[in-house]
Amino acid sequence: MQNFTPSGLSEPQLWQRIAFLASQKTHILKPFALTNPREAHRVLSNVARQDAYEIAKAGGRHAGLFRTYQGKNLAEVQRALRSYERQVDLHQQKLSSPERFVKDWTKRSIRTQQGLLRHWQEDLVRNRELAEVMRGILQERSIRP
Repeated sequence: MQNFTPSGLSEPQLWQRIAFLASQKTHILKPFALTNPREAHRVLSNVARQDAYEIAKAGGRHAGLFRTYQGKNLAEVQRALRSYERQVDLHQQKLSSPERFVKDWTKRSIRTQQGLLRHWQEDLVRNRELAEVMRGILQERSIRP
């Protein structure tokens, strides 16, 4: 039996919504973030990181991927995990050395640079979540990722 919050959402759905709102930087979370930014970041980062698999399993973000890969064989799930991990590594490299990946990086406007960095950061977070979903599928099958 699930506990429901006053909003009518189950607790996992509520946490999923909080993580989504935090990723969108909506005004709803700004007061909390402004009063204690370190705590807000810690809580929301942990929710997003630790629960990507649970959120997908509950039908939230990445649920389609979860359903698709539940029916795949072991080799396909492991290959997807490696691919997502490679993408995480690639985006970490892009964030640490953008000039290696973009011609004339220093000649680009600050706005363009910031846009690319933000895009790569979002890709990095998404690929981490997808890798976590794959790890969860493997762990559910009692296989160590």
